Amino acid sequence: MEMDLNGNWEGIITLGKEYGKDEGKEIIYYSELAQKKNKISGISYDVSGFGTNPDPADINGEIEGSKINFAKQYRTRHIAAENDEIEIDTSRKGPKIYYVGIFNESNNTFEGNWTMSATKVFFGLIPIGIKSTGTWTMTKK
Repeated sequence: MEMDLNGNWEGIITLGKEYGKDEGKEIIYYSELAQKKNKISGISYDVSGFGTNPDPADINGEIEGSKINFAKQYRTRHIAAENDEIEIDTSRKGPKIYYVGIFNESNNTFEGNWTMSATKVFFGLIPIGIKSTGTWTMTKK
């Protein structure tokens, strides 16, 4: 049976161990997806939670059977500052966040893992690659 991903979805993104004291914190999001054969595209909005971006993110990916994978990229770059405030850089897009998941028929939800690689510059000179991970869920509404 071919899965129909067209429509509105809600989900939760959970931060992984790389976030230290913020590990386990969640972001609630809402997505509008369109599917053409096995390709998916859409837009996602952070609704609430830790480190939400006020700007939308674009989604592009594919589905094969019950497995989904897609990249999400915010239209602006946002960085969680030390005081839990969000700094927005409108001149740059955010890094791509890669999602992989499996559809769980028992609760009609996609569940999986996400990864993001970004560069942080120390002392204004030294670029250091940082990888972040976590888990996610997505349920059709």
